[in-house]
Amino acid sequence: MFFLIGIGLKKENLTFEAQKKIKSCKKIFIDSYTSVFSEGKISELEKLLGKKIFCLQRTDLEENSMKFFAEAKKENIALLVFGNPLTATTHLSILSELKEKKTPFEVIAGISISNFVSYTGLQEYKFGKTVSVVFQRENYSPESFFDSIEKNKSIGLHTLCLLDLDVKEKKFMKINQAIELLEKIEEKRNSKIISESVLVGIARAGSDSMKIKAGNAGELKKFDFGSEPHSLIVCGNLSEDETEFMKIFGNWKGTKNKKISEDLNEISVKKNLVLKVQKYFSLTEKALNKIELKKDLTEKEKLIAEDFLSMAKNYFSDAKHFQKKNDLLNSLACLSYAHAWLDAGIRSGLFDGKEDDNLFTLK
Repeated sequence: MFFLIGIGLKKENLTFEAQKKIKSCKKIFIDSYTSVFSEGKISELEKLLGKKIFCLQRTDLEENSMKFFAEAKKENIALLVFGNPLTATTHLSILSELKEKKTPFEVIAGISISNFVSYTGLQEYKFGKTVSVVFQRENYSPESFFDSIEKNKSIGLHTLCLLDLDVKEKKFMKINQAIELLEKIEEKRNSKIISESVLVGIARAGSDSMKIKAGNAGELKKFDFGSEPHSLIVCGNLSEDETEFMKIFGNWKGTKNKKISEDLNEISVKKNLVLKVQKYFSLTEKALNKIELKKDLTEKEKLIAEDFLSMAKNYFSDAKHFQKKNDLLNSLACLSYAHAWLDAGIRSGLFDGKEDDNLFTLK
């Protein structure tokens, strides 16, 4: 059996399921291209799992993957991927090749940068296509990522920009470099997409030293985000809630840009935060009381559904704990995760309910 396993952004992100599958494997490889841990090193991961891990470069996976995974027909082999395993097309290609060779495989999901975008105060459902902003080289200078940003922006959606890296050269694109590259393309195209957008920089997502800063291009280029990895968000249309929460989570001080100001509805954070938390508490509790597992689930689906519901209840309990301590930010974050697990259950067809049901949209 071949296991494609997402291991998150640090060793603490490893799920129990992932650890169990990894420990059952005779050989374990890791895709060293995709990213680096926000915290910790591969050696620490080896110590945690009690297993030797072999690093593979992107060329190994793209050109010689079956050289490493051919034995999966006879024994358990794992490929560990930072973040979520099916984000990169390379990993999808590997699964396609395994299927052609009739080699059994299983995918174990992991925590990725996408799970942390809500920490910025932006709403997850308002994100469009994710893009990769790549280093411009002499014979390779694509601009398709800018096209996607423009398309997302035209329909009011935010764009999560994953920044390029080269593990061999230990070269990682920084937020200021990404902005400068986007500005050059903007100037060449006579566009104002970047100069008239609110931007959000995220450094070391998921780590204890995670840093988030929102502002305009000039402000973010001057801001010290510290070490990599870095990511960048180009905001689309901002709602009242997003405007409010970005001041808290993203240390945003508003904008003097007239065009941006026209699109924003500035409101007082302190005046509304308590009311918002109370409202979300009521809606989430109502949803938890109403939710039911579908009756025609298989035993495996039932176990998954129960796990989803348990996670939602645990986050709701944590939200209560933080509220009692008057820690409204963490309380709100826990409510968001509780809602996400309920929503995931509905979208997966495990719970009875509608995706547009106002019990679950938290509007």
